[in-house]
Amino acid sequence: MKKAFFQVHWLGWRRFARDFIVIQVGFLLFGLAVDVLVQASLGLDSWDVLQMALTYHLPITLGESSIGVAFLIILVDVVLGEPLGWGYRGKYGVHRRLD
Repeated sequence: MKKAFFQVHWLGWRRFARDFIVIQVGFLLFGLAVDVLVQASLGLDSWDVLQMALTYHLPITLGESSIGVAFLIILVDVVLGEPLGWGYRGKYGVHRRLD
């Protein structure tokens, strides 16, 4: 039997709206934290190090690099049959733009 690619137990629009707002605020705070780390030269987490390295070797911004890495990870996940969670889709569906 084939595993469902995306399966959710629906809890209603009110719960969805609340969860959506909470996760978007979390993404905003995460993006601000990455921007502060980049601007202050304090260091980056592992994925941001990869994305920053790409900006040094390719004529792209950190935001564009983030989008490209996210696309490749999603592609690998789909090929391997891994389900993608809401958090990952939301994080890279509304991309942070750090120019």
